[in-house]
Amino acid sequence: MIRNRVPMRASGRCPIALLTLAACVVIPSVSSASDDAERPAAVVGRVVGPDGEPVADARVWTRVPGSRDEVEARTDADGRFWIGPLAPACPWKEPVFVEADGFAQGYARPLGFSLFAGVEHELGTIRIDRGRVANGRVLDADGCPVAGGPVEILVWLESRGPTSGVAAIRSATETDADGHFRTPPLPTGRLSVQVLVPGFKLGRTFARLAPSPGEEELEPIRLEPDAPIKGVVVDPEGRPIAGASVRTYGNYDAVETDDAGAFTLSGMVHDRFPFQVSKRGYLRMSRSVTRTEDGLSWKEQGPDGEPVEIRPVADLRVVMEPASWIEGRVVDAETGEPVRIETIVLCQVFREADGTPVFRSCFSASFEQPEPGRFVLSYGTPGEYHLAVSADGYHDAEAFTPEVESLRPIEGIVVSMTSKDAPPTPVIEDARIIGRATRNGEPIANGWACLGILSRSNAVNSSVQRGRVVADGFWPSGRSVPIRDGAFELERRNTGRDVYVMIDEPGHAPTIVGPIRLGLGERREIEVEAVAGGSLSGRMVDGADCEYLWVVAFNDLGIVAETRVEPDGSFAFPVLPPGRYGLKAGHDGHADPEVVRVRSLDMPPEDWDAPADPWRNALIADIEPGAETSGVVLPPPGDPVPDPR
Repeated sequence: MIRNRVPMRASGRCPIALLTLAACVVIPSVSSASDDAERPAAVVGRVVGPDGEPVADARVWTRVPGSRDEVEARTDADGRFWIGPLAPACPWKEPVFVEADGFAQGYARPLGFSLFAGVEHELGTIRIDRGRVANGRVLDADGCPVAGGPVEILVWLESRGPTSGVAAIRSATETDADGHFRTPPLPTGRLSVQVLVPGFKLGRTFARLAPSPGEEELEPIRLEPDAPIKGVVVDPEGRPIAGASVRTYGNYDAVETDDAGAFTLSGMVHDRFPFQVSKRGYLRMSRSVTRTEDGLSWKEQGPDGEPVEIRPVADLRVVMEPASWIEGRVVDAETGEPVRIETIVLCQVFREADGTPVFRSCFSASFEQPEPGRFVLSYGTPGEYHLAVSADGYHDAEAFTPEVESLRPIEGIVVSMTSKDAPPTPVIEDARIIGRATRNGEPIANGWACLGILSRSNAVNSSVQRGRVVADGFWPSGRSVPIRDGAFELERRNTGRDVYVMIDEPGHAPTIVGPIRLGLGERREIEVEAVAGGSLSGRMVDGADCEYLWVVAFNDLGIVAETRVEPDGSFAFPVLPPGRYGLKAGHDGHADPEVVRVRSLDMPPEDWDAPADPWRNALIADIEPGAETSGVVLPPPGDPVPDPR
C-alpha cells in the first residue's frame, strides 16, 4: 500500500523543495520445511531469456502449499533451479514467479496438478521477457509537478474477469523534481499506477501493456484536491465503538475508529463506493454510498425488509449491531460434569421437503470457553445450525439449534458427551467415499485422492487465464488424502452439492470421476481405474506474432493447463487427461471481449446472471487415451476460430 507523504513541488512558478527518498516494496522470502520432512516434494525447472540463453542468478519463488509463506531459490549458471522442500499437496495451483535484473517479472503455472512425496516436479523451461518501461508524470490541480510523490506500480493478471486478479508485480518509486517517474521493466498485463499524497484524492492511470519491449508513455496523473469523508461508528444505543476497521473500495489502507468512534476516509476518488465496517463482537456492516453535492446517501434495510433510502447527510453514521451468539454447555453424559471442549464444527442446516437436513458452509468455529464446558460462538445469518463437538477422551457429540428467523441470542444448548470407555452415542457423521484406485489393474502405490467441486461462473466473473476466458477449474472441497496401496477414504461434511474425485499420481495425467452427490453420513464405495493421458501439439497460423503468446487448454471436468508458444510458432502439452478440450491463444495484456465488463453496481440482473461461455471462440480438440493429437492450427487472440470440421 502507498504510505502518505508530503507532496513537494518544483519548477517554474511553483515553489521549490527538496525530494524525499524513494520507497521500497520488498516481497518477503520465507523458507518453510515440509510437514513430511522425510519425503518432501520439490519443484525444478530452467529459466531462459528471449534468446533461449540461460539466465543465471534469477530469483524463483512460489507459495508454500496451504500457507501464505513463500519459498525461493536462485538459478545456477545453466538457469536451473530447485525449490524445496515443499509439503506434498493436491491439487497444486500456485504459480512460480521469476525475476532477474534487466528482465520483466515472469511466471508459469505447472503442467502437472499435484506435488508428490519424494518427487521432484519438473516445471520445464520458463522464458522471461525484456518487458516494457512506462513513463509518466504527476501534476497537481494547478498543473504544477508534484515532486517526491510516492508512486505505486501494479501489474494485474486477471483471474476472474475484471473483478479480481493477482498482482504479478508490485513496485514503488517516486516522482523527480519535475514530477516525472519511470517504472522498472514490466510484464505484459493490466497496469495500474497510483499516487496518494496528503491533501489530494488518489491519483490513478491505467494501461494495457503491449507484449513487446520498449517504452510506454502514460497519460499524466492530475491530482485533485481531497474531499475527505468523515463518519462515526456507534452501537444501537448510540455509544461510540472504538477500534472498528473501516475499509472501502480501491487500494486504500483500512482506517480504525478512534475513542469517539470517529473515522476519516482520505483520498477517495469515487463518488459511489462500497465500504465495510467490522469489529469482533459485532455484525459486519456493508453499504454502497453515493456522494453528490447534496451530501452522502445510501440504502438500509427497513423494518419490513425493504430497502430504505437514507437522505443525503454531511457525514456517515454507522450503527453496528452486536453479533448474535450461540451459547451452551458440554457435559459428561453420565456425571453431568462439564467437559473441556477441543473443537466445534458449525454447519448451517437446510431442510428438504421431507425434513432431511442438508449441511452447508461448514467450518471449524472460533469459540470462547469462559469456563470448562461452556461455549459462546457468534453466527451471522438467521436459520438453523448444527454443532459437532470434540473433546479429549470422549466420542464426538452433536446438537441442533432451534431455527430462528432473525438474529438473536440462541441459549440453552446442551451437548452430552460419552466417554470413550463406553459405547458411543449415535451422531451424524461425515459422508465418506471409500475407494480403490488402480492402473492397469494394479493398485496405485504413490498418489493422491482429492475431493473437489466444479464451480460455474457468470459472465462478469468469467475465469480468465493468459487473457482468455476458460472453464472454471477443479477446486478442492475437503481434505485430500494419500493413496495407500490403492486404497483411500475421503470425508465431507457439506452435503447437497455434486463433488468429484481426482486420482493423481507422478508421471501420469490425473483421472477425475463424478459427479457424486452424498447425503449426511452416507458411505459410498467407488473403484477408479486410472486412464492413460494423451499429448497434444500444434502451431499458430502462418504469419501470427508468436513471441509472447500462450496456449490455454480446458475441459468440462476442471482441467485448465497452459503452455508457452515457442519462437517457431509451435506449442505442445506433453500429457493431458483424455477428453474434449477447448484451445485458445492469448497473453496477459489481452482484454478478452467475452468478459462482461462491469458498468455499474446497478447492472440489470440478466447481465449479472448470464453464464460464462468459455467454449465460444475456442478451437475444439479431442485427446484419446495414450494417443497423440497433433497438427492443431490455432489463430492468435482476436482472429476468428476456424471450424474444426
